[in-house]
Amino acid sequence: MIERDNVEITIKRQADLLSINRTSVYRPEKERTENEANVKMMHRIDEIYTKQPYFGYRRMTWFLQEQGFEINRKRVRRLMRRMGLEAIYPKPNLSKRLHATYTRPYLLRGLPIDRPNQVWGIDITYELLEKAGVKVSMEGKGRATDNSRTERYFRSLKYECIYLNEFEDPRALRKGIAHYVQFYNTERPHASLRGAKPDQFYAHSTDKIAS
Repeated sequence: MIERDNVEITIKRQADLLSINRTSVYRPEKERTENEANVKMMHRIDEIYTKQPYFGYRRMTWFLQEQGFEINRKRVRRLMRRMGLEAIYPKPNLSKRLHATYTRPYLLRGLPIDRPNQVWGIDITYELLEKAGVKVSMEGKGRATDNSRTERYFRSLKYECIYLNEFEDPRALRKGIAHYVQFYNTERPHASLRGAKPDQFYAHSTDKIAS
């Protein structure tokens, strides 16, 4: 608030106008420095963020804890803010109702889904499935939110893999997607699973059914 280079109003007068202690104005500001542990943690956060710029402080915390670091969300959030790091994420842009050229009845209402592979979410031409005898379920409105899990997955694939890389040819694209799917299932923390990975959740569900 104090303008030290103002030639018209002295620092003393500015301090009086702002009702602040003039002594604190003249005292040189101390630059805040982080301790060695925080500096090392910031380097690690930077390494992770460089590879996964879509990690916010929550997912970053889970990822670090999985690697053995004892750290909480508040500390990660403060350090990321100090570093100027912010997760890259898409803004809402849901499909409009009238854009859907066809709809299908919703078959899952009231259906208990309690085992792996009972219901699949996909993004493919429905006619091919129906010709194969597969029952297709879809909400009447035909909006993206009606197929939220599938839409969320493909959104993650696009923003966390495809849009961040310049694949030179289809072969490189397939290799990149395969690497991301492996990472998505085995390393990437998921908020909907409270930081767990899909393969951990799937294995736990399968063992629970077997027992």
